Amino acid sequence: MPPRRQQGSSSSPPASSSSPRASRGSSATAPAPRPPLAPPQQLVAKGPYRHVRNPIYVATATVIAGEGLLIARPILLACAVLYTVALALLVRRFEEPLLHQRFGDAWEEYARNVPGWLPRPTPWRAG
Repeated sequence: MPPRRQQGSSSSPPASSSSPRASRGSSATAPAPRPPLAPPQQLVAKGPYRHVRNPIYVATATVIAGEGLLIARPILLACAVLYTVALALLVRRFEEPLLHQRFGDAWEEYARNVPGWLPRPTPWRAG
């Protein structure tokens, strides 16, 4: 059984007047959030993108499916399939047309040579 806490005690230490937040005063405003990184000006075909066009999506689906296998939960396998199908539809409908519009012939060559969902065994090299 966990030890009982005395009434009035706290698990976090008291705020110190020397902390940066305390020294700013209550009228200080938080700095404005930084905008997201600027979109790339050139097609990125390095690292895992030389093997598959959607490495982050593929990795996430693989983790979900792996967890389902590891803990014997078929629902997670179904979730991995649903996740992949939904993303494939979104990528096909929205992401790929934007990439084609932005990068033109470079995107066409890349899409012809690098699969979207099943990684190629050897890295693709442009050119």
